[in-house]
Parts: sequence; structure tokens; C-alpha cells
Amino acid sequence: MGSDRFAVFRVGTVELPFVNQLANGLSNAMLVGFATAEKMKLSMAEIKLKSLKLMHYLFPLSIIVMIFSKWIFANLLYNENFYRSADVFMVYQLIIISRLIFPHTILIGLKKTKVLLNISIISIILNIFLSLIFINGFWFIQAYGMVGLALGTVSVLVLEKIFLLLYNYFKLGIKPIEYIPVKWYLFYSSMIILVFVLIDHRIIKLY
Repeated sequence: MGSDRFAVFRVGTVELPFVNQLANGLSNAMLVGFATAEKMKLSMAEIKLKSLKLMHYLFPLSIIVMIFSKWIFANLLYNENFYRSADVFMVYQLIIISRLIFPHTILIGLKKTKVLLNISIISIILNIFLSLIFINGFWFIQAYGMVGLALGTVSVLVLEKIFLLLYNYFKLGIKPIEYIPVKWYLFYSSMIILVFVLIDHRIIKLY
């Protein structure tokens, strides 16, 4: 990747900053509620309620920003030389799918840090593997070039949360529905993925 292409890539590798900040704030605020089994149930119910409120605001906002991202990068933030940065930026908005569920909060609260470490190591390996596949293409997966690096990162972040969900369910007996508004989460996740696909295939083009 040349210096110009790297600059284009680097400019696009940003999330909406308050998505990560609000998600981390909620996660940290809930950690104190895992001292006892009774508090834990209350905390999970609170995580479910508060994460739903975040979803109602942040998913629609991310979708709107995604739709207008090329115009924003080419006209508002930078210039037409950074038009391609918007492609990377659009991919990074999909990270919200992993940000607004909180299986890791439960594990941190229960001091299961070794589990988090092991899954993080697996995620790093997967990130390298998937990024190479998305960059160069493989079998039925088309080559995305520098955008593939972003796709690999987003895919791994989502997979990491899935691994944590599965651990909580099978090892700790904690169902996702206890701390995730599952129906709303699946709805919003499907919507943002659908919008991304429609933009990627030039079906939605408002710029």
C-alpha cells in the first residue's frame, strides 16, 4: 500500500466518536453491579434497557452518516482526493454492531479476564487471516483492496462479541436475551448491513 493510498485509508478508519464513548461509558458504569447474584440480574436488565436507548439513537444516526459519507468526505471534511476514504469510513460504521452489545461487561464484572484475553488473541489471528482474504479475494469473496482491511477488522470485532455471547450462554448459563434487546438489535443490525450493501452496489447513491 503506497503512501497516498495509506493516507486515504487512514483518514477513513474512524467511527462516530460518541458511539464508542457512550458504549464504554455504559459498560464501565455497569461493572459495579456484579457483586452478588441479585445485583447481577438487576444490572443485566439495566444493560438491556440502556443499550436499547442507545440503539434507538445511534443506529439511525450511523445509517444516515453512512448514506451521506461520500459527500461528507469529498465536500465537507476534505476534498475529492479523499473520496475513497468514504468507502473505508462506511465499513467502519458497521462496528456499531459490535459496540452496542455487552457480553464483555458481564465477564469483566465476574472477573473472567482470562477468557477475554484468550478470545482477544484468537481475534488478532483471525483479523490477519480475514483481512488478507478481503484484500486479495478468495473463492466467492471478491477482492476489496484497502477496504478489505477495514472489512476484516469489522468482521473480527463482530465475531469476538459472538464468541463472548456463546461463552456466556454455554459456560455461565446466561442467555443473550437477559442483557440484549435481541429483536431490536437484530433489526437495527440488519438495517445498517442492508444499507451498506445497497450503497456498495450503487443502488443507493445520493451524491
